[in-house]
Amino acid sequence: MIKRTALIAVWALLCILPMAGASFGAPAFSSLQETCAYIAAKVPSQPEEIRFAVPREALLAPYPAVDDRGEKGQWDPEDAVWNLIYLFPEMYKLGYTIQETENEVRVTLRPLYRFSVRCLAAIADGRLSSLSPLEWEALNKALMYAGIAMEEENMDRREEKAAMLLCEAIAFTDTIPPGAQEENDPRSGLCALVHGQANCQGYADAFSLVMCLCGFECRLVNGWTADGQPHVWNRVLSNPVHDADITLMDGADGFDLRYLPIEESILRARRECRLP
Repeated sequence: MIKRTALIAVWALLCILPMAGASFGAPAFSSLQETCAYIAAKVPSQPEEIRFAVPREALLAPYPAVDDRGEKGQWDPEDAVWNLIYLFPEMYKLGYTIQETENEVRVTLRPLYRFSVRCLAAIADGRLSSLSPLEWEALNKALMYAGIAMEEENMDRREEKAAMLLCEAIAFTDTIPPGAQEENDPRSGLCALVHGQANCQGYADAFSLVMCLCGFECRLVNGWTADGQPHVWNRVLSNPVHDADITLMDGADGFDLRYLPIEESILRARRECRLP
């Protein structure tokens, strides 16, 4: 009788376990390449959550097994998930939860998209009513700068004018207030446009918005300076394609001009995943 009861218990457990795995309700991928391609496909629609499962070994694949001193690298899934924000510069902040099982890591990302990304999507989708009063204030300033810049017929002069106007309106700061919200966080273009305070992220976010309003295709680029400091700037997809860094144009100290975009730096997952 005891054996029969034990067999029933084991059978019930085997039935429950697959259901528990399926309850996560997210696609499972075998490689980081597939995972990044999936996230890249999701980002344009700005979902509140992006969920996926991936083997631990695949998630940690881009990270060295040993560090520069020859010691074993201390990487874990949380490191890898946090670094995903650098693969997708459209994300301003990244909240996440991680659940590790015996065979895989289950991840739920909760991104906050950059101000420029949200504004341009609201314009494209006819959702301007979704903007807050402060976002409207920032967008109106961006439209004003774009309008002035567009008085220049030459596209190079137009870009220079947009950069100059932002440099005149924004001052560099690397101080992030404790518990900062986006409106007073210099990493956001919202703070840059409304309060005139920004670090490299805020400069690039504001510049991307103004440039797109001027008719350019302009993206944010995450990467590092030559001395290994994280940095954000812009890539203008005109002819020829070129990088623009108004943080440096505005005279901020401490940056080396030989900065490296992410696809040429230590995290090579974006290139390997064939992301734009």
